[in-house]
Amino acid sequence: MAKGRKFPEVFFPVGKNSNELSLYHYGKHNCLPGNSYGPNKRDYYLLHFITEGKGTYTVGDKTFHLQKNEAFLIRPNEETFYQADIEEPWEYYFVAFHGTLAEKMVDEVDWIDGYVIRPQNHQSIRSVMRSIYAIKKPDLWGEYMALGHLYIMWAHLIKESKRTRETEIQSNQEDLLNKAIDYIKKNYECGIRVSDIANAINVHRVSLYRLFKDCLNVSVEKYLQNYRMDRAVFLLQNSDCSVTEICARVGMGDYPHFCRQFKRHFGFTPSEYRKLFMSKTNKNGK
Repeated sequence: MAKGRKFPEVFFPVGKNSNELSLYHYGKHNCLPGNSYGPNKRDYYLLHFITEGKGTYTVGDKTFHLQKNEAFLIRPNEETFYQADIEEPWEYYFVAFHGTLAEKMVDEVDWIDGYVIRPQNHQSIRSVMRSIYAIKKPDLWGEYMALGHLYIMWAHLIKESKRTRETEIQSNQEDLLNKAIDYIKKNYECGIRVSDIANAINVHRVSLYRLFKDCLNVSVEKYLQNYRMDRAVFLLQNSDCSVTEICARVGMGDYPHFCRQFKRHFGFTPSEYRKLFMSKTNKNGK
């Protein structure tokens, strides 16, 4: 039951029988202080977009405190209660819809706890909701136009959700990549393998491979090998360690394999590289 409210402006399209997606009703409500709806259930989806003020929305054991430029969703067959704030009662647009496509559309959006969204592109959402509300004679052409606006608004919501997911994935990828690289730098001398790196950051080998390919366009095996080769060059240039010792210090216990990899990487064996480097250094020093 609604209590202490101005009556909302509600419009009912003529054709509500589409199996795919139909508007049930839509409109606008400038609520009085403390205005409330519920608790009750509906057999359709109902989206509210708040344009002014604030209020609370309760579904199950969850209560959301909402304000301007936020939206909340009522799902079918769930008991809900929502109420305008006493001091700053909310104003909102609302649109009710149903059909076989409705659930799929709703599931494409990243709702907070399943019911709330705080769109960054709230100007676009407000504009579309205003356009739906402006169709105050929802005959057949009006219904199609309002439905078209609903699709446009949902495209905005899905696009923003995708962007948010991509940002979260990218942030998570960067964090995992940094952990993997840090592990390599601290443990390359210990003869670590790809499986050790994957275990250290708690991901599958395949996921680790994709992480390096996506972020650095190189496999994790190649990155580890390149890092060891770079450290070997540093030691050849800046230490008196033998090639055998350097092989061990960069975590490659197989000396012949180390020499083959080094030559494949730089075009010289480690001994040849050191002689060439010392020769150039001596010439420059004369």
